[in-house]
Amino acid sequence: MKYILISKDGDFLPLLHKMKKAKQEVIAYVDNSDDIHDGLTPTADSALENEVDEDDVVIFDMVGAGKAADQIKDNGTLVIGGGVFNDKLELDRKFGTDFMKKHGINTPPTWEFSDLEALKTFIEDNPDRYVFKPN
Repeated sequence: MKYILISKDGDFLPLLHKMKKAKQEVIAYVDNSDDIHDGLTPTADSALENEVDEDDVVIFDMVGAGKAADQIKDNGTLVIGGGVFNDKLELDRKFGTDFMKKHGINTPPTWEFSDLEALKTFIEDNPDRYVFKPN
C-alpha cells in the first residue's frame, strides 16, 4: 500500500514527509512545485501516470480535480478529500452553506450581493466587521 498525494501547491507535503519517516510508501504529485519541495518526498510527473492499486490511499489537498478523484474511487481505491461533490461544496458557496444548514452544522450569518453598490449600501446601513468572500 502506498499513499499518493495529488496537490496544486503541496500543502500536505509535511504530512507525507512524516509518513515517509514512519516507513510508509508515499508519492506526491504537486502541480505548482518549486525547489522548496525537492527531496521531501518522491514525486511523479503526472498524477495519472501513477499506477494506483486498490489498496492505495489517494489524498487530494485541493479542489478542482473532482472528476479524477471520482474515477479513482470508481476503481475501488480509497480517496480522501476529492470528488465532484467535494468540489461543489467548496466552490459553490451557497450550495455548501445550504448543505451545512440542512445537516445541522452552524454557519455564520451570510448575505449575498450581486453588485458592489448593494454591498456598499449594506455595510453603510449595518456597520460592523465582515468577511468578504467572493463566489
